[in-house]
Amino acid sequence: MKKGVSVVIAVVILVAVCVAISVALAGWVFGLFSSYTRTQAVTILASESSCKVVGVSGSLNVISCTLILENKGSKQAVIVNAQEDNTAVSLSSSLTLQPGSLGAVSFSFTSALGAEQTVTITVGVDNGATVTTSLVISPS
Repeated sequence: MKKGVSVVIAVVILVAVCVAISVALAGWVFGLFSSYTRTQAVTILASESSCKVVGVSGSLNVISCTLILENKGSKQAVIVNAQEDNTAVSLSSSLTLQPGSLGAVSFSFTSALGAEQTVTITVGVDNGATVTTSLVISPS
């Protein structure tokens, strides 16, 4: 009486392991799994972006922001919305960024924040991704 795994079972296990390794290797080499990952292609260039106080509305400051965005991906990206500290703001115009290009988007909002305070800005992209940055508000 022999003990151990039969030859047929051993061959089936070896073939299954080889197929699994081949699929994983092909996915890594050819980027087959890149469509399942959410890599961010759009970035905000915080050093070139700005927010400043441009006026007063009642007891709140009117703040105008201009964000410089870069599309580092290989597909077109459309900026669909923006938020200031989780409050939606209206974009002055839509922005479509071609691969490898820069673009600017502007908006204004009212806030109790003033000069030298930090505001958190989040931008939404048409693929569902978001990009967030913090900017110091400059005086007018």
